[in-house]
Amino acid sequence: RDRGGRGDRGDRGGHRGGGHAALLPPGRTPGGTQHAAKEGRASLRVSGVHGPEAGLNGIYLPTDVESHDFSCWHQNDSFYKVWLCRGPRAFWIFQPASQRGTAQGFMISKERHLERPQDATTWRLWRDGGWKVFSTIHVREASPKDVDSDAARGRAPPKKPP
Repeated sequence: RDRGGRGDRGDRGGHRGGGHAALLPPGRTPGGTQHAAKEGRASLRVSGVHGPEAGLNGIYLPTDVESHDFSCWHQNDSFYKVWLCRGPRAFWIFQPASQRGTAQGFMISKERHLERPQDATTWRLWRDGGWKVFSTIHVREASPKDVDSDAARGRAPPKKPP
């Protein structure tokens, strides 16, 4: 059974759990399919995550993958392979590629039913047996300078979703 805990209204989450998402064919996610990238969607910059999840900080690029009818973003870092997707209970969730589109994740928005992840004002991490709010965490639209400096550190944009 998942040890990841429960968020608001029974939402499961947490990255420590034993639940495993089924592998899906390329371009398929639970509740969504691969579509052409939408024009004008901004890259996102995540900051203020400390501790074991500090690897979530960085630039996230828009993709042509959808989850639950909302576009996903992929971290501009091939090592972590982190996705930012809409989950089944309408939270925005940072999650590994293997769990993309599920309720499993490292960090979730406190607010539900937001059109865009950058509209969330509060983010939670799984700590000490429950979801804890961290006011230092921010998800904002990235400036072109943010994206360029991330690329200069050797983080090439992902080619295609795994």
